[in-house]
Amino acid sequence: MSDAPMPPALAESLVGRRLSQYLACLRAGTAGLTDEEIAAAWVVAPPAPPLPVRRLMLAHFQAAVGGISVRSWESQRADFAAACAEDERGRSWRIWVQLEGGPPHRIHLAMACRTAPPGIVIRPARPDDAAALRVLERECPLVMGDVRVTYDRGEDWFAGARLVGESSPMVAEQDGRLVAVHCFLTHPLRVGGRLIRATYVHHTRIRPDAQRGGLFSALQGAELERHAQSTDILYSYVALGNEASMKRVPVPPWSIRTERLLIDCRAQAGPPAGRAAGPADAGRVVALVNAAHGRAEFFVPYTAEGLAARLGREPDTYGWTHLRLGEAAVAGVWPAGIRIVRDAPDGREETIRALVLDYGFSPGAEHELIALLRAWCADLSGRGISHLSVFTSPGSAGRTALHGLAARVEPYTVNIGLPEPPDVETRGVYVDHLYF
Repeated sequence: MSDAPMPPALAESLVGRRLSQYLACLRAGTAGLTDEEIAAAWVVAPPAPPLPVRRLMLAHFQAAVGGISVRSWESQRADFAAACAEDERGRSWRIWVQLEGGPPHRIHLAMACRTAPPGIVIRPARPDDAAALRVLERECPLVMGDVRVTYDRGEDWFAGARLVGESSPMVAEQDGRLVAVHCFLTHPLRVGGRLIRATYVHHTRIRPDAQRGGLFSALQGAELERHAQSTDILYSYVALGNEASMKRVPVPPWSIRTERLLIDCRAQAGPPAGRAAGPADAGRVVALVNAAHGRAEFFVPYTAEGLAARLGREPDTYGWTHLRLGEAAVAGVWPAGIRIVRDAPDGREETIRALVLDYGFSPGAEHELIALLRAWCADLSGRGISHLSVFTSPGSAGRTALHGLAARVEPYTVNIGLPEPPDVETRGVYVDHLYF
């Protein structure tokens, strides 16, 4: 198998040479390359994946691609180029590089992804896809060993995306039917004291009859190509036991686990506590949230302006009145009404969930946070919501008190191609439940 000739203009450009270097690594691996050679061609300094992780990522894609032959070349910009290739099994691939913005213009992101299977069109989701996405998610449960978990986000599937402000899922369509969805969300994240642009990978669902044809790879590539200029790195959380999803992650997870706590609203219902917050309380709310989470990995400190924007996107869904404020604590809850069915060997559990989005407290005031959450439980129970969901982790402020409310603890791996800070177990990892 031989390559189609690279166009002279591309061959003479730096981006063309970088693409050739990436193709050479996919064909021969990185075993013969020195650390200095990789560092000269790829970005390996923070916030990019460090050298050992970069080697793992290259090996991951090299194992997937195998022998390839380039059929055509594409150069959209001076910092981006792609090759359309075919492997020894006749499968089609799209292989591309995105260069860093300034000298020496090393490879910032690179991807080898399958092209969409025949008859499948990949496109951005539209608002009128909501009903079909709801059906798709209900028909594609998450499988974690002998446990199956099915989500139903209700008629307004895009509610969470609107609250985030920047979310545009990709869908795969075949004969007018949605067969897959894959979501990227790029936002600021603080890792190791550095503020980076991270892209969260989530909400992936693929119908069983559309699996094993390279569709996940095609969706991942299409999404990453859309975000290539705006992101530093991808990250994800994967439920412990979800082996299928972990196989798709090319980097080793951190040793720390985040924890989603499930609180039974009826069992934990308490007396009224606190009051509804308002715009005049912005400074106080920001101080309480920052006091609780300021040391945690992934947490970006709140500002009054950012909080106002977050609460103002769709205030009837989640706004100031959804923040219950006490003397030294605050608890913001979105009554999302997400229906989740969990089928396990010990039986079926059906829950209707609300999500704790913004919470915080002054040092030593965990008891007041618990009182606010229990007051929320009583309110939610009266609305037909059975459980309240909140995230914490080892080292996070208030974890012990929150565990005292939990009916179940669901651990998740933290997957990001950056070094795990050595003291993260004493500071915790912050998860914004709105992005989860």
